[in-house]
Amino acid sequence: MSERVTLSVPVDVDAPAETVWTYVTDWERQGEWMLGPRVHVTGGDGRGAGTTLRAVTGIGPLGVPDTMEVVEFRQGGPWRAVVRHTGRVIRGEGFFEVVELGPERSRFTFTELIDLPLGALGRLGRCPWAGSAPEYVAYHDDEWGRPLHGVAPMFERLSLEGFQSGLSWLVILRKRPAFRAAFADFDPVAVAAFGAADVERLLGDAGIVRNRAKIEATLHNARRVAELDRPLDELLWAFAPAVHRRPATLADVPATTPESIAMAKDLKRRGLRFVGPTTCYALMQAAGIVDDHVEGCWRAAAD
Repeated sequence: MSERVTLSVPVDVDAPAETVWTYVTDWERQGEWMLGPRVHVTGGDGRGAGTTLRAVTGIGPLGVPDTMEVVEFRQGGPWRAVVRHTGRVIRGEGFFEVVELGPERSRFTFTELIDLPLGALGRLGRCPWAGSAPEYVAYHDDEWGRPLHGVAPMFERLSLEGFQSGLSWLVILRKRPAFRAAFADFDPVAVAAFGAADVERLLGDAGIVRNRAKIEATLHNARRVAELDRPLDELLWAFAPAVHRRPATLADVPATTPESIAMAKDLKRRGLRFVGPTTCYALMQAAGIVDDHVEGCWRAAAD
C-alpha cells in the first residue's frame, strides 16, 4: 500500500524566465536548490523529453534511490517540464513550470505528486523539507517554529528572509555566520549608522549575498526599526493569529495568510522594504508566531 504526497512550492525570482528555466532544468545541479537530491543523467540528451535520470534523495541512511524520465519538455510561454518517477520506491510525477512576470522577474513553481510506501514519511519523524541537509535538520529541530523574541534576533530574521528571496534558505543558513559578522549581529541601531562605505564593504564580502538592493534595504530597514514607537518583536507578535490550525501535510501550508498580509501592509506603511506577504509569512513560521510543523513531526508532538 502507498500514500500520496503532494508538494507545491512557488518562488518569485529576480531573473528572466529563460535564465531560471535553464538553471532549474540543469538536472545535475538540482541539489543546489532542491532539498538534497543527487541527480545524474543516464540517457538522452540531458535536456529534452526522453532524458532518463538516476537520483538519491535524502542523506545518509535516509537516502532513497529514484529513477526518472523526462516525459514533457516545453520551452517558452510558459516553460514546463514533467518528470515521471519510475523507481521501485517512489512513483508519481514532478512538474517544473516557469512563467514570466516581467523582463527581469519570473515565477518558478515546483510540484511533486508522488506515491510512497505507506508510513514512509511518518518514520522520518520530521517535516519533509527538513531531511535533506544537516543544516536543515539542525535548523528544523532547534529553531524553526520556536517562539523568538528580542529586537536584534527578530531584525536578523526579518533581514535574512529578505536576503533569501529568490534563493534557497540553505544558502542563507550556510552564510548566516558571515551575515552576523558583516551586519554587527543585526543590532538595528548599529546597522542604521552604516553609510556608503559600509555598502561597498558589504558588496565586497563574499561570505554574504552581495545584492545591492537587498543590502541597501537592510540598512534602510534598520533606520526604520530604530524609529519605531514599540519594539520590533512586540510589533510583529501583534499579528499572531488567535487560532492557527496545524497543517496535516506540506500541501496544507499556505504561502500567505490574512495576518501576514496585514503585517506586510503595516511594515510597508512604516517604510520597510522587502516585506511582502510571503516573506512575512515565512518570518511568522520561523519565529514561532505560527507553528507549521506538520502532523507526525516530532516537533509538533513536543509542542
